[in-house]
Amino acid sequence: MSIAGWFRTKVFIIAFRLALTKASPGGFTIDETNDFLSVRLIDKVTDKKFLLTGLVKEGAEGLWFNGHNEHGLECVIPMKNLRDFSFLGIHHYRGYNIKWDNALAFVWSYYTLGSWRIEKKDKREQGRFNKRTLARQDRMQVLATFVQQTIKDPDFRASSFALLEILYTRRWFRHPEQETTGAYYDLVLDSLIASGDLKKADNLIYSLQSQGLTTLANYELEERRFRDADTQQRRIGWLTAVLVIVGIVQALATYYAPGSPPVLSPASVTSGR
Repeated sequence: MSIAGWFRTKVFIIAFRLALTKASPGGFTIDETNDFLSVRLIDKVTDKKFLLTGLVKEGAEGLWFNGHNEHGLECVIPMKNLRDFSFLGIHHYRGYNIKWDNALAFVWSYYTLGSWRIEKKDKREQGRFNKRTLARQDRMQVLATFVQQTIKDPDFRASSFALLEILYTRRWFRHPEQETTGAYYDLVLDSLIASGDLKKADNLIYSLQSQGLTTLANYELEERRFRDADTQQRRIGWLTAVLVIVGIVQALATYYAPGSPPVLSPASVTSGR
């Protein structure tokens, strides 16, 4: 084993031991009471995952998962094979799942209070976000979002929660206006379903219908016509104002030009006798 491989294995073992000292007590929830560590190894070839549960003389002990929603199989990964896996360390900290894909960074962050600092920074940013009013988008803007996302991914589907995350980022969920904003967009989505622009599946997932493209195209065409007409009206208004000013200037120039009749005050006018 090379020096680099030996060092990497040693760092893995240190990370394993650290994670096992603060392992999950079981039955945890995603709230502000959590403070424990977990480590997963990911096979570089198959992308299958291994959940660490112990450390034995032969290597890392844990559960091997062949796919999603499958029961883990008990196994041991020998020390010499650790280099064939990618590292994923997670600190489940006060409602946050803070992840590291480097074993050394995982250990360093824990001992330097990295998760605590991340939590404090995130709460400061959330506090600033909560002071903002969530500007609500109209139904055409929501439809445009579905069109844009579907162009990027033809299989795009989204729940109302996913839509709000796209519009406002994940911070919307902790915003004081979260409930009223969610209710508003439920009404907007129902309106787009009624008009045939979106389709809703039984699992409350929304997707774009072909009618939505036509609706949005017609709306953008009308908007373009309105803007063109408004621009034309403003140009006519400016031209009229310019012509009026030019006329006034020409009248004044003619009136005060050399050789024009003198201006007589009433006192200088004689009776003609």
